[in-house]
Amino acid sequence: MVALSMVESDDALVARAQRGDRTAFDDLVARYQGAVGQVALRYCGDREEARELAQEAFVRAWLKLHTFQLGRPLRPWLLKVTAGVCLNWAGRPRLSTRSLQSAHESEPELDPAAPASGEPARLVEAAALHQAVKAALLELPPAYRTVMLLRHVEGLEYQDIAAATGQPLGTVKTHLHRARGQLRERLREYLPDWLGETL
Repeated sequence: MVALSMVESDDALVARAQRGDRTAFDDLVARYQGAVGQVALRYCGDREEARELAQEAFVRAWLKLHTFQLGRPLRPWLLKVTAGVCLNWAGRPRLSTRSLQSAHESEPELDPAAPASGEPARLVEAAALHQAVKAALLELPPAYRTVMLLRHVEGLEYQDIAAATGQPLGTVKTHLHRARGQLRERLREYLPDWLGETL
């Protein structure tokens, strides 16, 4: 029975879930919890907060599932829900208790390639850059951080980012351009000129 549900299409599972089948929705959660969790983690930088954000995103997805149109890709829709939850989280008042160390444990994004050599000085340098990138991403305005994560972590195309965030395509491109500029400024001391231009 489990093996059978694993080969069901997203549409088949969504259709069942829209009729109230919680098992079908649980299968969708299992299928997409990695992507949703990674977006949340990279957005907030703290594993515990990310778990809560991912749970909140799936609760919201369950409540809004009746609005999902069958035949459309589910992943961008789920990431749109997740982005909304993350943006709401960013607006909540809180003491700053984010742990960059917990974000550091996940796969890097936007980082230059890790040095092939095990030379200690280069490894320390790469670790410092990795930490600086994490910190710089967390300092971006929420709207900029969202489009950067969807583009460079999730690999979404501009049109899909626009659909996921509910923003016009031009706004997405503007936010990406400005976010890259802010990252260049924050990371200038770590990046050689040629690399800074590629961000």
